[in-house]
Amino acid sequence: MNFQNYIKSLYNNPFHYLSLGYFAKSPSKIVISPAQTHYFGSPSHTFLVIGAVSGALAHVLAAYGAHKIHNEAISDDLKQIYDTANKFHFYSSLSLMIVPLSRKPLITGTLLVLGMIGFSGSCYYYTLTKSQTRSMITPIGAMLTTLGWLSFALC
Repeated sequence: MNFQNYIKSLYNNPFHYLSLGYFAKSPSKIVISPAQTHYFGSPSHTFLVIGAVSGALAHVLAAYGAHKIHNEAISDDLKQIYDTANKFHFYSSLSLMIVPLSRKPLITGTLLVLGMIGFSGSCYYYTLTKSQTRSMITPIGAMLTTLGWLSFALC
């Protein structure tokens, strides 16, 4: 059995090594149906990866906020804005991980990613720079996130 067939056999039956006759004979032909392979490389898989990486980034930014932002002498309003941005960043990351369950993952995922960048990104920017030049993006990001959530039900 060559390496490629071995990997295919793992994909078809991950508990194959528990069967007694596995080493005595190898499967002659392993067929992977299109239903089993459509997921990898699809928009659903892409948004799952984006959600996982975004969740890790939200976790890092939460730690940064807890150790740096909350220890600085900045106003409580800026601290609250940072916490809100981080909280919604986490929510958006989790929602991206359930995009594969939607009927139109490309639409839903795109709206959620753009909304997350628009809302949380502009809030992070405002908190860290105290510049209001990007403040008009915040309500647009919130609207895109809301449309992303609604697309789960409507699309």
